[in-house]
Amino acid sequence: MGKVTLIQDINLPSIVIEEKNELDDTLKVHSYINNGTLYVKFAESGAQGYVLGTDKHVTIKYPSAIDLIDIVVTSGTLEADYLSSEKIDIVRTSGTTNIKKIETPKFLYTQTNGSTNINELECEDIKINSTSGGVLIDSIKCESFSLIYTSGGINVKFIEVREASIDGTSGSPIVTIPEAGATVHYHITSGSFKCSRAGIEEDHSIVIGDGIAEIHVSVTSGNINIK
Repeated sequence: MGKVTLIQDINLPSIVIEEKNELDDTLKVHSYINNGTLYVKFAESGAQGYVLGTDKHVTIKYPSAIDLIDIVVTSGTLEADYLSSEKIDIVRTSGTTNIKKIETPKFLYTQTNGSTNINELECEDIKINSTSGGVLIDSIKCESFSLIYTSGGINVKFIEVREASIDGTSGSPIVTIPEAGATVHYHITSGSFKCSRAGIEEDHSIVIGDGIAEIHVSVTSGNINIK
């Protein structure tokens, strides 16, 4: 619970962890280093006590030389202006994720419930799994993109992409393709397909512009909106 804010600062000589509250030390975040990896935990191992989400506001500041960022949030808010690493893996059960920019070769993201807002996402390989909740990404530059969701609002905008797959059970995804165009393959069991871009349509596919990017969108129940 609570809130975690990540700040990347290339001028820092080491990682800094800040938690300002009046909690007993056993209930404050505890950290340790094992084989070159820093682990930051919610509280002391085995600690028991009453904690409010408003008490657990933690800020982690770190330099840029990081191989892996691995974040697990049960319930709370995750915020960051900029994340960069060789690999980023985020798992969030419920709550909110607000990140302005992510740059990484490999991005793995899983949410069970809640909302995710990312302004810029630049990666080679992106894999997102969402059970319930919203996913909003304003700008995507990648080679490969995969989004699997059960229900919720999906709104993603591709600036550059080679291949993408969006597969949902229910909901109405909004997908903005690159300005140069794309070939969109779509499948809907129950719902409708709408495209605001001019193209050549045939057999559940539409070629828009240069048609180089391959985008597959599938929904069991809902409407597909291509922009």
